[in-house]
Amino acid sequence: MRVVVDTNVLLPAVLFEGSVAEKVMDLMVTRGDDRLASGDIIEELVRVLRRDFERLSEEEREDAAATAAEFVYIVVPVAVEHDTLRDKADLHVLGCVTAAKADILLTYDKDLLALDSWEGARILTPNQLLHELGTDQHL
Repeated sequence: MRVVVDTNVLLPAVLFEGSVAEKVMDLMVTRGDDRLASGDIIEELVRVLRRDFERLSEEEREDAAATAAEFVYIVVPVAVEHDTLRDKADLHVLGCVTAAKADILLTYDKDLLALDSWEGARILTPNQLLHELGTDQHL
């Protein structure tokens, strides 16, 4: 399975031990699924760490970003358009899905989730993916 992982899933996966995001990332590693992101997604993660996690030291923020980058293979996104997407800043995520030929986009972003799918990839939350894989009984 080829899964593009959005910033808002990578962040809790590396910062919050025991989170659903961490569990789904660990499961994907165990299963051997391709975990994909773009440089833009990693850069967004770094910006969010600096902006919203001031309580962490610079070293902790760098370690979190490095761990997130190790979880994924980097894909160069393609330019895409979507007329009804409310937040055009999310286009780079859809461009990553297109370039990766992903099966799933894993996100908590409500604007992306409202699309349900993009170019053959289903758009799911970590909870939804765990449920589909039959592993949600431990959440």
